Amino acid sequence: MVAETLQEISQASVPGTYCVDFIPILKYVPAWVPGAGFQRVAQEYKILGQKLRNEPFEATEQHMVRNSCDLH
Repeated sequence: MVAETLQEISQASVPGTYCVDFIPILKYVPAWVPGAGFQRVAQEYKILGQKLRNEPFEATEQHMVRNSCDLH
């Protein structure tokens, strides 16, 4: 998951990849407007970032709960 996230972020961080890099006001254009595909990509990256942050924490939490039950 980390490798995928880093790959995606490195591609998106190249200056000039999206029109919004040159015309910042485009970030306010509705997602349904042709050419606003960068908003969909940004939403996907947001979800990917949340997974990267939350899944390891949740897995550790579940592991701790399972192991604490074994002690009783």
